[in-house]
Amino acid sequence: MTNLVTGNKPQGLDNFGGRLRFEINPASNVKIDLIGELLRDNGRSFQGQSVGSTTNRGGILLGAGSRIGRQTFSDDPYKQFYDFDPVFDRNIESVVGKVEVDLGGASLVSVTSYRHMTYSDQRDFDNTDLDVLKQISAERSKQWSQEVRLVSDPGGSLSFGGALDWILGVYYYNDKSFHSDRFDYGVDSAFGNTADDVTYGDYSTKSLAFFGQAAVHLTNQLTVTLGARYTEDRKQADLGGITGDTRPLVPANFLVRNPQVKFTSFDPKVVVSFQPNSDLNLYASWSRGFKSGGYQYTPLNAPQAGSVFNPEKLESFEAGVKSIMLDGALRVNASAFHYKYKDLQVSTVVDLGGGNTPSLIANAASSTIKGGELEVIMRPDSRLNIGVSYAYTDARYDTFFGSAGANFSGTRLVRAPEHSVNANFDYTLPLGGRNDVVFSANYSLLSDFFHEPGEARTIYGTTVPLTREDGYGLLNARVQFNFGDSYAAVWGKNITDKVYRRSVLALPGQVINIFGEPSMYGVTIGHRF
Repeated sequence: MTNLVTGNKPQGLDNFGGRLRFEINPASNVKIDLIGELLRDNGRSFQGQSVGSTTNRGGILLGAGSRIGRQTFSDDPYKQFYDFDPVFDRNIESVVGKVEVDLGGASLVSVTSYRHMTYSDQRDFDNTDLDVLKQISAERSKQWSQEVRLVSDPGGSLSFGGALDWILGVYYYNDKSFHSDRFDYGVDSAFGNTADDVTYGDYSTKSLAFFGQAAVHLTNQLTVTLGARYTEDRKQADLGGITGDTRPLVPANFLVRNPQVKFTSFDPKVVVSFQPNSDLNLYASWSRGFKSGGYQYTPLNAPQAGSVFNPEKLESFEAGVKSIMLDGALRVNASAFHYKYKDLQVSTVVDLGGGNTPSLIANAASSTIKGGELEVIMRPDSRLNIGVSYAYTDARYDTFFGSAGANFSGTRLVRAPEHSVNANFDYTLPLGGRNDVVFSANYSLLSDFFHEPGEARTIYGTTVPLTREDGYGLLNARVQFNFGDSYAAVWGKNITDKVYRRSVLALPGQVINIFGEPSMYGVTIGHRF
């Protein structure tokens, strides 16, 4: 991005990372992996282009009425006017220890991981050159997890001569984090330059799960897979707010010490696979899934701080076929699916009046997603691969009542295009010895979709039509020269320079467009050790 006020270029990528791995073999049947990673990420804040409603281009949430319309506009999505440069900084360190012990007939695997993360994000909330509202976010978190699993060895004594493949395990996860948001009102806000509003929260998550799966080979052609997972999540949050006045966003000081809530789920899975020969596989599956509930992330008052959203539950059906034809020169895969959601979690901005517009997670009562996919992969010779895939998706809210009595029942889900197509190819040109050149390209096409519920209908609000995303296609290409263990590649992303939005922030009277990357070109150089 270019900030046309300061002339600087925020929103770029400036990342540094590294990984160090040690493999230790203290005994013939023991393998230990120790992995350390770090990441320094100075990149994208949630900054974009501000647009108003369909009747008022200059809408600004909490902006002074006398100031609205005085901001400077830019139609270039990558050159905008901000009253200051956004800043984003994230640091991540992680350590993973993996131990594998061959017990004879089965392997015992232990994976221990620790992750520490801090980030700060300063952004122009109104996304204009007016001094309306600045948001400064900060977070720190510590996570560690422990997984232990026992896995049968294929063909080993505990697989009963190859008739059974199985896995049993337990998983524990612990996360403690602190998040804060400070909102600074500017001289162009509806309230003038007033005291800051602050929200903060201490969050704790503990999760314990037991899982197992067994693939029973009834015959050489027929396999039945049975699996299940039991999950128990415990979450707790102390959420508060500090203000110096009674104005939005935080109208009064509050501190809510929420009790610990517990969510449990038992999720089974059944898969039947029939393979009459090595070139054909027919399968069908049924499973249930679970996404935990919890407390809100940035509450602005005590009732929101005590609000709990429920778990999201999924029942999934899928059937398909995978086939190989013409001695491997042609592969055709097809599938059909039906997903039934209960209490689908939806993040939405709620207008509570008086400038209070928190982003809350709500539960849509039920939703259904159904459709099918077709994939064709052609390999006319050993140098050339061509692939084409198509997917049709019908995704709708069965029952969903939003804020202010809005009824989204029967409308399409957000970010769910009905049609999607993907085409790719790669061609390898030998240069002799271990040297070659690989030419590759990929094109992905999406039909129109919606960033917010309501299918862009004005009955749900004057800014809702601005949340419709027209269909678009993205073209990427790459040429890679391989010289033994070294390589150099020239690549291009979004070569046609298609302008599209990766997300939006829909506020009352104002929409912030967050655009995807423009046309980008680069060079990658590497060596394999």
